[in-house]
Amino acid sequence: LSTKKSGELKIDNLIYTRHIRAMGNFIRKTLSMNSLEMLSEQLSSLFAGWPNPYYFAAVLDEKDRSRARCVLHGRHGLSASGSTLCWKESPVIDEESVRSDPAIRILLAQLLQNEEETMGYLISGMQAWNMRAQERFEEEALFLSAALNAVIGNRRLAEANNAILRLAEHDYLTGLYNRRGFLRELERRLQLPEMQGKILTLFSMDMDGLKPINDVYGHQES
Repeated sequence: LSTKKSGELKIDNLIYTRHIRAMGNFIRKTLSMNSLEMLSEQLSSLFAGWPNPYYFAAVLDEKDRSRARCVLHGRHGLSASGSTLCWKESPVIDEESVRSDPAIRILLAQLLQNEEETMGYLISGMQAWNMRAQERFEEEALFLSAALNAVIGNRRLAEANNAILRLAEHDYLTGLYNRRGFLRELERRLQLPEMQGKILTLFSMDMDGLKPINDVYGHQES
């Protein structure tokens, strides 16, 4: 009996080690990810070997915290993602089928968090519970939290950079390109394939006498 038990533990640890190594490689990939679509696509293949019959992870909507978007969903080896749900009404998409599945007797739930906010949650369904299953589930939650934190941080940084770039290249009052933005857009358009071999004609006009209009009606009118 002890020999059999040792063999089972050895196989179990080998699978676990392989999974941890795969997750470490995945975390490195998230350093350049900035969309939940990319994250969801990679997660589905990573968790394909999940030993439990059910798993579900969702990310809370930043504008409407009552809604969540599924980024990881698997049941008996079949996976799907991308759906949106109202998590306060039902934390999973397929609640009724999960309740009626004889292979799922226990559900474990864990919030996915960083130091500042709750980003989403992870749910796992299993037939039987033991301490090692609990530990692994918590490790998976920590892993998903780290991955989500990286992707959301990258996306927010990209949005901030785009906003800064727009401010640097557009006039605040009119929303039109300033000199820097105009030259950059002109250079971009000149590189387009359909612009090659054509002659460019540029007209420039200087308008005087705008100060009285600005003083009377405001800059927005001019």
